Amino acid sequence: MKNNSLFKGASLLLSMMFIASCATSSPVDSSSIDDTTIPTSSSPTIVESEYSCRKAREASDGSEVTVEGIVAKITVNDKQEPDGFLLADNVSSIYVYGSSIAPYVTVGNKVVVKGTKTHYILETEAALASKYGYIGSSQINATELVSDDEKIHDLDFPWVEPTTVKDILNTPFDQDITTLMYRVPAYIRRSQGQGFVNYYINDLDGETGTYVYTKCNGNDIDKASGLLNYDGKMVLLNLIAINAKATATGCNWRFIPVNIVDPAYDFPFNTVPEFAIEYYVNDLIKDSYYTDPSTELPSSISNDIIPFENALMTYTSSNTSVVSIDNNVLHTHSVGEATLTISCEYSRNNKTYNHSVERKIEVKPLNVGETLTVKQAIEAEVDTEVRVRAVVGPSLVNQKGFYLIDDSGVIAVRTSEDIPTTYHIGDEVVIKGKRSKQADSQQIYIDNIQCEYNLYGNHEYSRKSFIKDKTATYFASLDVENDHSTEVYVFSAKVKKVATNFYTNYYITDDVESNTGISLYASSGNQYSWLDNYLEGEYTFEIAVCNWNYKKFVRGCILSVSDGTNTTYNTLNFN
Repeated sequence: MKNNSLFKGASLLLSMMFIASCATSSPVDSSSIDDTTIPTSSSPTIVESEYSCRKAREASDGSEVTVEGIVAKITVNDKQEPDGFLLADNVSSIYVYGSSIAPYVTVGNKVVVKGTKTHYILETEAALASKYGYIGSSQINATELVSDDEKIHDLDFPWVEPTTVKDILNTPFDQDITTLMYRVPAYIRRSQGQGFVNYYINDLDGETGTYVYTKCNGNDIDKASGLLNYDGKMVLLNLIAINAKATATGCNWRFIPVNIVDPAYDFPFNTVPEFAIEYYVNDLIKDSYYTDPSTELPSSISNDIIPFENALMTYTSSNTSVVSIDNNVLHTHSVGEATLTISCEYSRNNKTYNHSVERKIEVKPLNVGETLTVKQAIEAEVDTEVRVRAVVGPSLVNQKGFYLIDDSGVIAVRTSEDIPTTYHIGDEVVIKGKRSKQADSQQIYIDNIQCEYNLYGNHEYSRKSFIKDKTATYFASLDVENDHSTEVYVFSAKVKKVATNFYTNYYITDDVESNTGISLYASSGNQYSWLDNYLEGEYTFEIAVCNWNYKKFVRGCILSVSDGTNTTYNTLNFN
């Protein structure tokens, strides 16, 4: 992704400063606004208004600005009343916030507004956002609608940069891309919840993506975006990152769709090999390893969205004594460097397309030093530092983090960074953190962790410490006053779902007809919606005891569910 290279280039060509609006409140005659001609590498030349969106974006926060452009998108508040709009011209775009003027404009109108340039961010998120370099949403707090031609102009902005959802999401948060329009191929997915609607704008792998930002539980999206007709379809879409949501566990761009450019987008099949490598292989391979990762690489790739089948993958190493590929499994052997060549061949309609990339891999010497077992960490004094080597297990629920498991035991690890984006179930890791205990409860966990090593390895986590001779009824009867929060139980049971107009809860029980069973710790039943696949029959559950909040009964966190052949792991925080 170029990440604003177009506008950085234009900024170099234009050394003039942005001219603030007049101090008077008299209307600006848009026909008298001076224009600046910008030379470009190809004709026609771009004529930029002195009151352009680009110059407004470059104005310092707190500056009074006047901006001219076309209304490209209107946003609404929690009452579905217009509270702002996206303004675009022939060089850039910027968001205009103002519930006093938004009701009086229409998409396609050419308007002139006055206001104050700012980067808006919630006060409650500012401290967390600063950790990622995010300063807020680039916008204008409009105080006056100066003029409106009340005509409908085409929403054709040739400067809009073609990119991908993946590239936008990978953009560092200190880059000011908010409210800047991009054009992406997108796979639209609609998810109906209880009292809300979520829309997801995904990349064409169907997994990489984020949700559409809404202030009214998604009730505005069906009506205002036009996405309802494209649920489960691939389109070419103009969108903006309206803001970024910062939490203790990470930061995430949030999208607003502007308009659908092509509802019948055709993927260029000659680029399938590049797509297959970028989306399905590159992220599996790291630049460096300490031990053998035993990473399985795909031999062929298919995609149901684009769609294509059987893009064939091959891998070769320049130094097999350092890195080798055996039956499509990547292994490392000795300290050193090797170049891995990743190749893809795809045939369609009697044509064959090929693409290759090279990845340099370094195998580093491992000197972990002394570490504790999980059991030793559990037995350590509260608030002491522990350094543990173990395997990453399934996700926590309603807490950010995962379970850390070895032969000796299981302990919850609560993360303060977005570790699950770099850790995966089965990775062997070395972490350092504080052995903690939740106030007013018996929950034991490791907090404030530092990730020293990820040794990867695709390990099956140990079940040696799991308790296997009990039942769901026994689990539900555990005494909350005693410490059980480092125990995992394995037993056969059933899933009971209780759904009302206001909430959904899932229970693990020996008898679905009874009112007894294990209550699952969660902020919403949606966190366990994947249990809908297990409503019929009896299955084997691995469930950890939870006591994050002091209650009169313990709760459970599911690690996995198995039908004897296939196992589903709790990956909530890893998605």
